[in-house]
Amino acid sequence: MNPLEMLIDLAHVANSTMHPLGYGYTGLRQLHINIIGIDHVAIGADYDGIPTLPVGLEDVSTYSALFAELGRRGWKELDLQKLAARNLIRVFRQTEKLQTEWMSYLPPFEDMLPESENSAEKSCRTDMNEW
Repeated sequence: MNPLEMLIDLAHVANSTMHPLGYGYTGLRQLHINIIGIDHVAIGADYDGIPTLPVGLEDVSTYSALFAELGRRGWKELDLQKLAARNLIRVFRQTEKLQTEWMSYLPPFEDMLPESENSAEKSCRTDMNEW
């Protein structure tokens, strides 16, 4: 997807489109932070289309309670800022920089795919049956 100048949430794509890697839906756990570091995690909502929600996190307006709880558990203010937005903003800035560099030698791909290429077998969406 790099030539298309896109960031993709890999929770919504097929395995064949997942490079370079950057996963969502991992479920934030301290283990993830211990392994990859606080600079590589972020939080976001996907409230549409899910059948149940965690008690106390029914919508994004409850994020303040989540961050207050993380603070009570010892999270530093800067780490909370990274989780909330700073990490994602950094990734967006890096992506914009790469896009500018790549545009100097790699023009955007604007060809239309033939209808024969647009099939379920060639879908970019995750096939949940793969799991």
